[in-house]
Amino acid sequence: MEEISVQEAAGSPRVQFQSLETQSEGLSPEPQFVQDTDMEQGFTGAPPVPQVPALPHEGSPGDQAAALLTARYQVS
Repeated sequence: MEEISVQEAAGSPRVQFQSLETQSEGLSPEPQFVQDTDMEQGFTGAPPVPQVPALPHEGSPGDQAAALLTARYQVS
């Protein structure tokens, strides 16, 4: 009885995870593309170089780094 419960429990979350992944994959590209266009315009208009080192004090360098990485991956 325990084995069946474990298998069922392991099967349920896996199905849910797959569903979530499929949804995320479908939703991710659209918002990322929109952000990329905005980011590129921002980078062209104002140099982000002085802003990036100054941000760590506020504690949001992760967002900047993530956005930069996303933009670079999209450009490639």
